[in-house]
Amino acid sequence: MMELWVIDRSGPYSCEKFDLHKNPDRFIKVIIGYTMMSDKELGLNTYIKEDKHGKYIMFKADGKTKEERLCLEDKPIALQYAIVCRGTTCYRAKRPGTEDWEFVVKLSWRPDKRRAEGELLRLAKERNLDSIANLRQGLQFRKPRWFPSATSGSISQTQSRTKCPGSKMSRSRSAGLGIGGVTLESSSSGQKRKRHGEVAEPHQSKRSRSGSNRRRADITGQVTAEQGGGTERASKYSVEEPKTTSLMPPRDADNESFDNRIFCCLVVSPPGRAIHEFESVLEFLEVCRDVIKGHRSLYQDGKILHRDVSKNNIIITDAEKEEDPSGMLIDLDLAKELDSGPSGARHRTGTMEFMAIEILEGRAHTYRHDLESFFYVFLWVIICYGQKGNMNLPETSRLRRWYTGTYEDIAGNKGWDMGKRGFKNITAEFPPQFEGVKHLAEELHHVLFPIRDEALFTGTYSEPKWINSIYNGMVNAFDSAIVTYRQ
Repeated sequence: MMELWVIDRSGPYSCEKFDLHKNPDRFIKVIIGYTMMSDKELGLNTYIKEDKHGKYIMFKADGKTKEERLCLEDKPIALQYAIVCRGTTCYRAKRPGTEDWEFVVKLSWRPDKRRAEGELLRLAKERNLDSIANLRQGLQFRKPRWFPSATSGSISQTQSRTKCPGSKMSRSRSAGLGIGGVTLESSSSGQKRKRHGEVAEPHQSKRSRSGSNRRRADITGQVTAEQGGGTERASKYSVEEPKTTSLMPPRDADNESFDNRIFCCLVVSPPGRAIHEFESVLEFLEVCRDVIKGHRSLYQDGKILHRDVSKNNIIITDAEKEEDPSGMLIDLDLAKELDSGPSGARHRTGTMEFMAIEILEGRAHTYRHDLESFFYVFLWVIICYGQKGNMNLPETSRLRRWYTGTYEDIAGNKGWDMGKRGFKNITAEFPPQFEGVKHLAEELHHVLFPIRDEALFTGTYSEPKWINSIYNGMVNAFDSAIVTYRQ
């Protein structure tokens, strides 16, 4: 018996079994078909070209008739090793004849039910969010390219899987990965494909994440092509209690088909440094404060919720002016415009180790959950990267329990760690270099996790005065710590 399988960004699918002894002609046709597949049918990226000078993509500037080349570095600076995922891959890029790698090219497959990142960036520009990205029209890609089908849940690797094999993410190689730029979109064939049988749920420690942006990122044109809340006892504090989650309803088990995915290419400029590549404690604190300010602008002015705050989505920017931010929140891949209905996601949104407790419990995403995720990033970077020469969590770190087990297990672990007794154990892991930051950590913890009715409160305040109180409390805490370190 023979069963034919194809695996793409959507997941595995197959035909019915057949007896190759009874159907030898079919067997021969199958073998010939596989051997004669084109690069596109084999799943290779046919958009990236290569010649004797190396890899490149082609684009055409607005108002010009001649195509231009954008040269890519040989190896990507970030990629996902999984097949069934968005397949986000990022390259540094430059114009021919130049020395500086001034661009980052981000390639990914997004579910067609999700709003395009480029659209959200343009929306942010229309609402004057210069602190998030300075968007401009400029480069435009040539005719759309078609790619093989791909889709299903956006499952990706955890924080340790974003480097190239065998590469070290030095300061020069770490980049802001894609909150703007040229956008090329190509949908999959749109064919409804039914799974042959039950496909096992991916490992619980692997969850969605996204790649990135930067303040003066260039959005340089878009081409589109289609080929086919708190508890009852906390109610007196005016708590936002979501009636539903933002997840899409589950698919009909009797007629489960693959979702459609759209290929996207974003080009941003200039790249930045990863948040863990800070050069001093002072720089780290300034970056964190500016990221909070940027999130506030995105949420309150842009009416956009980020929903994937992680250490990979925060970069250090080399500010050219004193008023420029030192750090930026990047990547709107999983972002959602407020009051826009379900996001199209069929699973919890975020990066496992940085997910807020209520998100792990299945609640709808709010601004406070983003801020809670940021707090986890703050703690993670200090404990994981706070000692020179160490790039991993200590073997005994309690933070290792933040990405292993079920959603419920991790929610319980974080709930304990954010309690009064548990949090002291977290700050006890701070390396000597960050001993002076413990007081700041305690202040941020108090702002985000107050005690209400003798219990840890993880809900979301809905009234503007409480929203401003949380943002102001966090920014003011960082300002005080920054003043101390500058003295």
